[in-house]
Amino acid sequence: MGTTWLFNVLKELVAAGGIEAAIVADGAPAPDPKWRGALIIKSHRADPVGLVTTFDSQLSLSACVMVRDAIPTFHSLIRTQVVERRELLDWLEADLSSYEALLPHMSHVAVIQEGWIRDQAVDVITQLSKLLGLDIAAERIGEIAHSFSRENVRELVQQMDSDSRWSGDFRNFDKESQWHAGHIGPDENCELELSKVEEARLGAIQVRVDQLVEDFSLRATTRAPKLPASGSSAMDYLRARRESEFVGESFVDWLARGFRYVRPGR
Repeated sequence: MGTTWLFNVLKELVAAGGIEAAIVADGAPAPDPKWRGALIIKSHRADPVGLVTTFDSQLSLSACVMVRDAIPTFHSLIRTQVVERRELLDWLEADLSSYEALLPHMSHVAVIQEGWIRDQAVDVITQLSKLLGLDIAAERIGEIAHSFSRENVRELVQQMDSDSRWSGDFRNFDKESQWHAGHIGPDENCELELSKVEEARLGAIQVRVDQLVEDFSLRATTRAPKLPASGSSAMDYLRARRESEFVGESFVDWLARGFRYVRPGR
């Protein structure tokens, strides 16, 4: 998943559908090794192709990916991260490359344009519920959309910030919801001056983002069929994932080293 909004919406959807799901996210307790149910894994980069293709025919794997326009994403990273700007662009390019490599090999993929959320949240959540094979009442979907509106999330984060004395420090976050201090930026971003190199790289990134949406749009997805029972479980996938090179440095390691962002799930 590309955003915390999507992570929280998926949690609410599976709960509303009567499905128990464990989560894998920064700082959250690891699922019980004996867990046999569903998993929701939060990540900002696609898992390795070999890992996913090994399990795609055995488990109901769905990739739900949120993408955002290049310049607002770059602006947000500058606001929250303390690394050189060219490294931020490296991150964006590497993340996109991981999705471009993996998504064509998956059976169930939904790419969501972040810009849809403001005015089309109900439609997005409805389509997500269909992708996951859930029958959720329209009223409940409306409630979920309202709960995670920009205004309500901003209010929630401000309350967490006050209760926990985070002082707006982005390194602080709630382990259950994954909302960070200062997670919701100002409604009106200040003008961002870009070098010619940055303009060129961001332009190329935008073309790739648009292509992902065109090729794998949530709007074109269909309900994921139930697979016949196999000997594999979601925890088998998680164990294989942890053994792969994908995991890398944890968020806790980053916090211990100081303020240098390492994308969750790497």
